[in-house]
Amino acid sequence: MTEAHAEGDIELPRAHFSRGLSHLLLNEPHQGLEAYLQGVRICMASESRPLEGVLGEEIESLSRHRVATASMPGFAWIWRLLWAAQHAKSPRGALPAELERLATTSHRFAGPVVVIAGSCASEEERGMRRYADLLSSAFEGFTGEVVSGGTTSGISGVVGELIERGHEFTALGYLPRLLPMDVTADDRYHHHLTTEGEDFSPLEPMQMWVDLVASGIDPRDVKVIGIGGGPISAMEYRTALALGAEVALIEGSGREAENLLIDKKWLAEGNPLALPPDPMTLWCFVDRQETGRGSTG
Repeated sequence: MTEAHAEGDIELPRAHFSRGLSHLLLNEPHQGLEAYLQGVRICMASESRPLEGVLGEEIESLSRHRVATASMPGFAWIWRLLWAAQHAKSPRGALPAELERLATTSHRFAGPVVVIAGSCASEEERGMRRYADLLSSAFEGFTGEVVSGGTTSGISGVVGELIERGHEFTALGYLPRLLPMDVTADDRYHHHLTTEGEDFSPLEPMQMWVDLVASGIDPRDVKVIGIGGGPISAMEYRTALALGAEVALIEGSGREAENLLIDKKWLAEGNPLALPPDPMTLWCFVDRQETGRGSTG
C-alpha cells in the first residue's frame, strides 16, 4: 500500500518516508535514501505550515527504530539528511544539540559555496581531464568555498589542479576515515574533512550538508555542478535538489548526470539545469549572486 501511495502521489511525503524505512529495514540503503530524499524534497519545497513538523515527526519515528537500524549503513546517511533538512526548513532558534553533535567541529563554512561533483574513478581520469579548462574559466574570480571529493582522481583531481593554476577559492574535500588502496588524498586542497566511513559512500555528501546547515548556510544559496558520476554522485545530485540547492548538470558528461536529466521523478522547472559545456554559461551560473534568500547565519 505504501509503495502504491508513493507512486500515486497520495499521502505524501509520509508515504515516501515509510517506503524509505521499509528499504532500510530490508538492508537496501540506497533505495531507502532515495525514498527519503523524495519525501524531503516535498517538505522543503512546500509552503504548507502542516508540513513544517513532518520532518521532526520523521526524526522521532526513525529514533524509535534506532535499535534495529543504527548499525545499518543507510541509517547514518538518512539521520543526517533529516536533521539538516529540519533545521534548514525551520532555522529559528539555537542549533539543535543533535545537529551540533553531528557537525564537523574543525570547519565552519562562510560561503558562497559551490559543490563540484561527478566522476572520480581513476579509470575515468582522461575523460574528466577535458573539463579542467572549462572549470578554470568558470571559476575565474571566484573567492568562495569549493567542495569536491578531495582526492587526486577524476573531477576531484581537476579541482586540485585549479588551485595549482592560481585560483583563489578555498577547496574542501570530504573523505572517509579509511581510503581505498588505489585512492590518494589530494594535498592541494586547503582542508580535508573526515567522516566515520570505511569507504566512499553517501555519508560524505550528507556530512557536508550537516556542516553547511550548522554553519548557517541556506541550502538554496548553494550551487552544485554535476559532471558525469556514478551511484554516489547520483545521490549527491538528488540530495542537493531535495534540499533546494541549484543544480547544474553538464550536458554530454554522461552517466548519472545524463540519467538525472531524464528522470521524471526529479525534474522540476529550472532545477536541475542542463548546461552546455560552455565556459561563459558556466561562469554565469557560478558567479550569479543570489545569497540572502533565507540565510540562517
